[in-house]
Amino acid sequence: MPSCRSTSVAWGLLDDVITQRRRLVRGLIFTACYSRSMFCWLTFDETLATLIEGFEQAWLSFGGIFRVVIPNSLKAIVIEADPITPRFNAGFLEYAQARGFVVDPLACGGPAISLAWNGSSPTAAARGP
Repeated sequence: MPSCRSTSVAWGLLDDVITQRRRLVRGLIFTACYSRSMFCWLTFDETLATLIEGFEQAWLSFGGIFRVVIPNSLKAIVIEADPITPRFNAGFLEYAQARGFVVDPLACGGPAISLAWNGSSPTAAARGP
C-alpha cells in the first residue's frame, strides 16, 4: 500500500528516441501528493484502455492503489473540465469503482486550480497556497 493517500496524474510529452524519428510519445505521470514519488508509463495514444493499462502498472510500481486519484484534465478521464461540475468518462469511473479508488475533481478546473493542490488532503487543497 502506498505511504500516502492520493496521487496526481497527468500526460507529459516526450520524443521517440528508439525509432529515431519525430513521433509523439506520451508519458502518463503519477505523482504521489505527499512523498512526490513518481511513476511514468510511456505510450503513443491516450485511449481509455491505454490509460487503464498505465494505472495497473503504476499500482504495481507503487505497491498498491491510492485511495484518491486527482486527474489533471486527462481527456480519457475528464470529458468536460469544470471547477464546479466536471464530467468524467463513465468507463473510467467504473474502473475506479472496481479498483476501490475515488476520482477527486479538485484539479479539473485548469492550471489555477491545479496549483492550489499543495497538500495530501482535499481540505489542504481547498485552503489553497
